[in-house]
Amino acid sequence: SRNPSYGAFAWRLFDFARERMQRRDGSYLFQRRRAWANAAPHIRWMAAPMLHALTLLQRVTEASA
Repeated sequence: SRNPSYGAFAWRLFDFARERMQRRDGSYLFQRRRAWANAAPHIRWMAAPMLHALTLLQRVTEASA
């Protein structure tokens, strides 16, 4: 069985990514460092993994409701 706090942690992680890594057009930064960010829109390295993660987050949220 899964620990119920995993879902809460996953939402906090998503909130962090949305607040710190999301671009104005809705896509996500590839890398963010202390002094710079690589904002190039990489479908392979950012968009696809983020979409997969959001799909899993939605599935877990619906299953626990």
